[in-house]
Amino acid sequence: MRGKGILYVVSLSFFLYVFIKRLLSETLNLLLKKCRNAQAKEEKEAKKQTAFGGFLAGKTALGASSAEKALNKKYKFDGGALSVAEFVERHANDGTLALSTSEVNKYKGASRSAWNRMSEAEQKADEERVKNSGTKTVYMVNGYDLGKTAYEYAQYLQQSTDSRVQSTAERIAQAEGETNVAPTDGQKEAGNYKKGHVRVAGYDISIEQPKGSVRSGVDANGNKWEQTMRNTYGYFRGTEGVDGDHIDVFLANDMDAWNGEQVFVVDQYNEDGTFDEHKVMLGFDSIEEAQSAYLNNYEDGWADKHRIVVTGTNAADFKKWVDSSHRKTKAFADYKNVKKNEGQSGVDNSGRDDVAADETKEQEKAKVEDVGVQEYEGGVAKAGKDSDNAATKWTAQ
Repeated sequence: MRGKGILYVVSLSFFLYVFIKRLLSETLNLLLKKCRNAQAKEEKEAKKQTAFGGFLAGKTALGASSAEKALNKKYKFDGGALSVAEFVERHANDGTLALSTSEVNKYKGASRSAWNRMSEAEQKADEERVKNSGTKTVYMVNGYDLGKTAYEYAQYLQQSTDSRVQSTAERIAQAEGETNVAPTDGQKEAGNYKKGHVRVAGYDISIEQPKGSVRSGVDANGNKWEQTMRNTYGYFRGTEGVDGDHIDVFLANDMDAWNGEQVFVVDQYNEDGTFDEHKVMLGFDSIEEAQSAYLNNYEDGWADKHRIVVTGTNAADFKKWVDSSHRKTKAFADYKNVKKNEGQSGVDNSGRDDVAADETKEQEKAKVEDVGVQEYEGGVAKAGKDSDNAATKWTAQ
């Protein structure tokens, strides 16, 4: 009897042990689950506060999730795949956001081909359906119907002081700070050293030489040269110049002050008179500023041996030219489909007297006479057509 009692007590104790252990385990798991849920909720709230510059803050969980999906959708914009958020942010950073809304019929009506196949009664019914369909708001962001979320996000970026848009100068300075200004000769040859990247006036630009850095190299005769940069220098990404490399660009020192109306392209020639390459002067408001800045970035004596022609064009035509997929194989001034309505100037101190040089001068003379040129030699004006859009060729003696 005593043995049965002991067995009963042991069994009961074991049962209670298992029960209490399971109860404690389940209680602990429940507490851990609640802690994890609370932590996940806090993380979601924190994400809402920081994601998209805080745009999701204050939205319900469902609203934030829906907005996040809408902003992360990818489309093809201007030849490249971007998310809606990236597209809006790019224009916000450039200061080029353009927003508009309009009311349109929810039902647009049958297509033209379908309409032509309809009977008269069906056409009238379709017209009635259009009238009775009601209207909806279309939210446009820089010419694209991206929906209300994208529109509100663009407004948020415009208005939010917490997510202040950097000035162009600030973004350029940031890219300059990311550039390796002392690459090895091997890195310079391969072009694989670290460069800063910045988007300016709608162009993706890589920075090779920030203002104040020293640019150096070896010329065709084996002579070493170096020059302290007076302007930040880089290239347009995704372009191809006459030499197979990207098209180079000098940036004005105050890009925020640029009126954005015109761009100047320098046609740079070799000492033997053959065309060398293009150099774009971006952010300059006059041809004199552009030419002066260009020459200030070359060592003393360089201009005595090289001829350049500086041509101005409106920003829209320049964008068409630089964005074209064709390799740029000739001087900018020779492109007939580019409207060169901002004047033209040139410097030729080379003193060449060979036949090729004479032929080049004759060709240039014939060319500028066709467009109505004012030609200057030694600062004395010679006869030429008088035109507001006339090109101006400078021949320094």
